[in-house]
Amino acid sequence: MLGHQHFTLSTATALLVLIPFLPEYRIKIGFVLVGVGIGSLIPDIDSKGAAIFSGEINELEGYISKSFVYLLSPLMPVFGYLTRYLVYKPAVKLLNLVSNNYAFEEKHRGFTHSLIGILVLAISTGAFLYPVFSYLGSVSLLVYMMAGYTSGAFLHMIQDSLTRSGIAWNQPFSSVKLKGQLRTGKDTLRPQMFLATLVSLIILGLAPIRLTIFAYRGLNGLVLAGLCWLIFAVISGVKISTD
Repeated sequence: MLGHQHFTLSTATALLVLIPFLPEYRIKIGFVLVGVGIGSLIPDIDSKGAAIFSGEINELEGYISKSFVYLLSPLMPVFGYLTRYLVYKPAVKLLNLVSNNYAFEEKHRGFTHSLIGILVLAISTGAFLYPVFSYLGSVSLLVYMMAGYTSGAFLHMIQDSLTRSGIAWNQPFSSVKLKGQLRTGKDTLRPQMFLATLVSLIILGLAPIRLTIFAYRGLNGLVLAGLCWLIFAVISGVKISTD
């Protein structure tokens, strides 16, 4: 998928889950959404032309959406370049030095599109940001931001699993892929339909009368989001592949 599609689909999914907690926890949710926005693009640091290096994610409509993007866009290249050269490249070289049985590759949809890659990026980014948040006395907000960051990266991988290239989630330990039928940059109808579905559910979540299934309010949005992505995967023809 394209950068702006990753960004919009991931932030919409996060909003669907977080809506029940607004406006009570609006500051914390703000940090979660910032994390999701950055995390939704961070796996693509393995590609030089990725949206995170330019901050070009401005294909949203609406005043609130555009304001959020304009505030976040300047941060994207900072996180993109610092993570690429201070975390991604050194981590791949280090892992190749200590591993005799597996090859960690610097390629698109390689290390940064794997579970171990996301784990390394999240831990390293959190470690780099900790002194800043500690100095500001806001370590708890860092936790919320990194939870969003990790979730955004995870959602990015789910979205790329809908495309024809697919994702080998457990690479380099396994070559098994999840892959669908979406064509990146060409198949725009289905991503737009997915986004429209998520936005519709968010609007329903803001309505005075809501569909409540679980007593714990956070579970309703989480289950709905999970069901949405399961349906999106079926629509996209996702299959397990070993080729």
